[in-house]
Amino acid sequence: MEDTYTLKSLQYYYELKRKFNTAYNSDWKSISYSTYVGYCTKKFNEYLKSCDNDVNKMSRQGFCDFYLSDQKFSLAYFKVLAETYRQKCMATRFFKIHTTPSMRQENANDNTYFEPTPEQCLDDIITHVIIETYAGHIYELRLCEELKKYKGLKTEPINDENMDTHLGVDVICKRDGKIVSYLQVKPNTTFIGFKNLSLIEDRKAFYKKEEEKNKYCKENNMPVIETLFVIYDDTKDDFIRENNSVKFFTLDKLADKNGLPTYFK
Repeated sequence: MEDTYTLKSLQYYYELKRKFNTAYNSDWKSISYSTYVGYCTKKFNEYLKSCDNDVNKMSRQGFCDFYLSDQKFSLAYFKVLAETYRQKCMATRFFKIHTTPSMRQENANDNTYFEPTPEQCLDDIITHVIIETYAGHIYELRLCEELKKYKGLKTEPINDENMDTHLGVDVICKRDGKIVSYLQVKPNTTFIGFKNLSLIEDRKAFYKKEEEKNKYCKENNMPVIETLFVIYDDTKDDFIRENNSVKFFTLDKLADKNGLPTYFK
């Protein structure tokens, strides 16, 4: 069937993502922002509901099949996006190698600005839309489940778009009905690498989001508490841990205000 796509190994997707991220992450973002194909929380929640809200019934391939069954976001549509993506990447490659004198010789002898194939572009889109969406939401659910071991602590995944997308909060923790912590769940790849300018800007933006979150909390009579980050490594199917417990990071332990990583080198 044309509208089926069989997922490859996680290792393959994340290795490919590293290649694309170095040179072409901004090109992907321009497509994501213009098409909204990257905004997948609604699709994940629909898939969760179709699985009777039972995480054990869910799978990456199942989410992939569910997502691509949408007439609007079919595999055929993804292939069109992939070709647009490839053309953008090739334009970036041409500019960087042929019109920037300081980079011309440097990039003539390495693979930084590789020529992506249509299949690689499709797979990278699948990484962003299917693989990362599924992982992000599954790890949020797993985190809430794991934090239940702390007596009296209750967790609430955020459904408020302002708190989640704009302010960088995925989970709120409460004790005796009072908010005691704001959590953001991120993959370790967010804080790895010094060359990806787009990721560097994302890290810098986390500091701005923290300021916006504090302002939002003041205006809505919520406690002003520093957001803590929980990091997962999807290739290892687990959170970053310390003494077998989930490790919590403040932002400055992961990246400085210039967007440079401070924990993962």
